Amino acid sequence: MHVTTNHCRLTERGFTLLETLVAIAIFSTISLAVYSTLNQYFSINERLHEENERSAEIDRFVSLLERDIRYAINRGIRLEYGDVEAALVNEQDDGKLISMTTSIPDYDSPGDSRLMRVDWYQGDHAVYRAHWLVLDRAQDSVPIRRKVLSNVGNVAVQVIPALGDLHETETEGDGYLVRIDLDMPGDFDISKTVRLSGEF
Repeated sequence: MHVTTNHCRLTERGFTLLETLVAIAIFSTISLAVYSTLNQYFSINERLHEENERSAEIDRFVSLLERDIRYAINRGIRLEYGDVEAALVNEQDDGKLISMTTSIPDYDSPGDSRLMRVDWYQGDHAVYRAHWLVLDRAQDSVPIRRKVLSNVGNVAVQVIPALGDLHETETEGDGYLVRIDLDMPGDFDISKTVRLSGEF
């Protein structure tokens, strides 16, 4: 007896070179699209973060200067060598913006305040605030300086109506206003008017 056996052969078939290249091309295209989208997202996010930080820095500058102006005190000071400086000096030369005696909260005695002399000036495309720990200075008095605003085109602080130095004298009328003008490169210009303390 003759037995015929039929063998079933399973043919295994892999990807051809063309199919592999097409798959790689599709994967590359999708990867490039995802990368471009993520890159754009991170760029926008970084730009928004920088703009938010810039806006916060400008707000801090305006708030601090405004606080000094609103709580200015009509009290002149004695400088290192005995000369007297007016309670408020509004000079716009050599980077100087405004100097004043102001009242700030005394954190050592809650509810109280103390007088402090502050100078605002501009230099190296930045705005600085300097203050002294003593009101009437000794020869070894050293100011504490702090950069308040960076990357500034120009800053102008003008007392209106225009004046020279304000000494400890009464003024007539409705008092003074202080106009703050900021020229910010690539951003926007800011103008703000603050009423000077009623002591003037």
